[in-house]
Amino acid sequence: DWSSDVCSSDLDGWALEIVRTVSGLLLTTVGFLVSLALGMPWFAGPVLLLVAAVGTSRAAAFSLPDPVMQFRWDPFAAIVVSALVLSPVAITFFYMAPGPFPPVFYDIDTAFTLEKVHGFVSATIYPPESLSNAGIRRTYHYGTQAMAGLISRVTGLLPHHALFLVVLPLLTLGLVAAAFAAVRALGPRLPRSVTVPLLLIAMPSLSIPFWNTFGANAWAVVTSGE
Repeated sequence: DWSSDVCSSDLDGWALEIVRTVSGLLLTTVGFLVSLALGMPWFAGPVLLLVAAVGTSRAAAFSLPDPVMQFRWDPFAAIVVSALVLSPVAITFFYMAPGPFPPVFYDIDTAFTLEKVHGFVSATIYPPESLSNAGIRRTYHYGTQAMAGLISRVTGLLPHHALFLVVLPLLTLGLVAAAFAAVRALGPRLPRSVTVPLLLIAMPSLSIPFWNTFGANAWAVVTSGE
């Protein structure tokens, strides 16, 4: 039965674990921001959340996901097509990551975002002071930047490594996992090799700027007969 095979995909377990991981990072980041806003040490909120997780879940708080993996063509095809759809944005992450400083930026907002990460790496207040305008604190949507800043402070990674090698790839993977989890409820009888990529293509910031240009040009070359 096609629908039962799709619904029982072992990727469901992995998808939910990835979504939980991203959600846990977001919750920990909120604790980090609350600590700064209340004038507490930056690590106070994350540590309190860790203690609460251990206190409520005990050893399960440290357990790793262990879903049984079995090869199935439809979920595998969904992963391949999803990787193709997201490849442009994923490639930019790794081109911007090498070295002690980012060698290139692909969008003016990327440099602006990274500036906020640097602000969080040394921030003791919220909102953090702006490196682009000394002595000024700007309100902003700080989710991704605060995640990268927190990871940089905890691990010692350079800010752009934390952003381009950890946070952005993890969030992109989380989008794919969320798509797998969503189609189980939205279209369980449809092949995931179709439904998952359709959900991802609907996210403009991930696909449209690249594929609207590259796709049209590629098609023009293919059909030109030259």
